[in-house]
Amino acid sequence: MSVSGAVDRKGNRLDAVPGAGTFQIDADPPRVVTSEPAAGQTAVPRSSPIRVVFNETMDAATLTREAFQLTTGGAPVAGTFNYDANTRTVIFQPGELKSKTTYEITLFSSVRDSVGNRMPQDFRFTFQTADVLVAQEGGTIQNADGSVALYA
Repeated sequence: MSVSGAVDRKGNRLDAVPGAGTFQIDADPPRVVTSEPAAGQTAVPRSSPIRVVFNETMDAATLTREAFQLTTGGAPVAGTFNYDANTRTVIFQPGELKSKTTYEITLFSSVRDSVGNRMPQDFRFTFQTADVLVAQEGGTIQNADGSVALYA
């Protein structure tokens, strides 16, 4: 026995299962299981990549740069975007982020899992980058009265 081409009322396709007496239809929508940084996290290093991990394999054709957005104050942030199907992970590497700034990540509900199920809603969260204490190229940093000095 072989079943193929079956579609349920939600439009989910059944993968062909040759020789099986039973089959299973995936009607569960994909969901995000973890993110780095975590939602609401503070003191995030300014050069950290952003990772979003799904509970199941996603359709890479729907995980595009347009489906993922990193913004601050409503303005988009540039960076490189990638999806690793082996780990079910979206990876976004922004340029260096601003110090002590709140950023928002949006992954739009248009993304689909490998059988076509969409996320039920946009996935959104914010995080804040770390504060830069001193920005100096190198050399000696010292306090005002010279009693403490650090050579970098």
